[in-house]
Amino acid sequence: MSRSHDLALRKLCANPETLTRAQVLLHAAILKTGPGSGYNLGTDVVGLPAICAYLASQELNNGDVSEKVAQTASCLAPKFFKSTVKIVQQALATALAQTPGPSGPLVYETLIRDNKLGRKAFVLGCAKDVESTLLASRMLPQEFHPPCDVLRVAVFCWTCNNLLKIRKVRPDVLLNQYGQAKRDYDEIIEIVESTCQEVGEKIRQKVAELSNKVAAASQASSPARSKRTPANSVPGSPTKPALRATIADMSDTTSSNRTPTQKRKVAFVTGHLEEGRELPETPSKRPRIASPAKSTGVPGGKSTHSDLSRVATLRDNIFPEVPVCANVSALDLLCPSDHSSSPASADMDHLVESEGAPSQTSFSVVPPATPSRITPARSPATHVTSQATPRSGRRSPSKVVRIPSPLQDIQSARPKRFRPIFLDQQQWSQADPRIEREWKMAIAKRAELMQNYGRSAHGEVAVRMPIAA
Repeated sequence: MSRSHDLALRKLCANPETLTRAQVLLHAAILKTGPGSGYNLGTDVVGLPAICAYLASQELNNGDVSEKVAQTASCLAPKFFKSTVKIVQQALATALAQTPGPSGPLVYETLIRDNKLGRKAFVLGCAKDVESTLLASRMLPQEFHPPCDVLRVAVFCWTCNNLLKIRKVRPDVLLNQYGQAKRDYDEIIEIVESTCQEVGEKIRQKVAELSNKVAAASQASSPARSKRTPANSVPGSPTKPALRATIADMSDTTSSNRTPTQKRKVAFVTGHLEEGRELPETPSKRPRIASPAKSTGVPGGKSTHSDLSRVATLRDNIFPEVPVCANVSALDLLCPSDHSSSPASADMDHLVESEGAPSQTSFSVVPPATPSRITPARSPATHVTSQATPRSGRRSPSKVVRIPSPLQDIQSARPKRFRPIFLDQQQWSQADPRIEREWKMAIAKRAELMQNYGRSAHGEVAVRMPIAA
């Protein structure tokens, strides 16, 4: 607030109470009616001191500044004066709404909610038992009697850390959050340690009983859950070879009853056609040769009793944290697990470089094809020796021996995109063609001058004298 505004208020307000209230309203109105605030007055800002004096008189209801006097002192037309008064009232109402009111005393429910603790009723009862025991001992100073924030923080931290074994509650963080002194906290903790040992033992017994109940409930629910799981499990789908065999048997049994026109001319690829042939495995796509139910080793994809018991195991902490968000980070999904490996890494482990190894059959490294058709192609650059192995129950990656090629070594000696270093700076080390041409002319001129006016053997300049006629 400027000096001119203060002088205008003093001239308008004869009552000191009206002057004080008008100064407060003017200071708030200047902040809330500036550019970009949504209540910009524009050129009508000249009448702001008179309007604030009028509003202060209206709030105190003392009639110190009338509307006519304020409108005259504001230098605004009556129409603009009334509209400006409404805008200033709206801005002041917004300022009063944004002013935080006085907060109440700290309670244990707030501490439990802020720390996201489970079993809120149990934790609340334990904290209140400790506080009542502390007050009944008459050893607590009068200044720390409730409502007192530092008392609630001290009792809550001591109960969680010493009795309930909840290590996530940190006293230094709570003291800093609620603006309490560490010295008062330490003084209350000393009194609690000396007076609340008996109630502490009772709370520890309650915690032990609660732990036993949780463990017994988990053990009782595990067998029932394992018995219900096989009935609810979805049977696994038949694999493709089994489906083909079933269709083949059905076609053999019904071939005598069908006419030649009713038979379906469909040829199924049997397993003996692909014996001795290994399919290429790449990281991008693998041929599907077995169903997920077959790879697990359990028929129908049913879960075993050990898996169910491992899933049904509960955590040791009986005060679980309140879940904040159930979303999984996209980075966690992208990170590979430690126990998983790609088929490409399994093939790369079997690549052995050797020199002079004989090459029986040369095939080019081709992209993955369908299981029933692989097209070999000869390539002079890359030679791969493949050895056919008999088909077993479980397919294993084939061993491939890579033989170095002389042409490949020659091509790898120099990169494909070769660019000399400092190529863009070679122009600075080259001379100007004009300078070179003039320098050659100067050298030739000097040689001519040395020939005509050169020095003798004794160091004297030889001057060719003109021949007299």
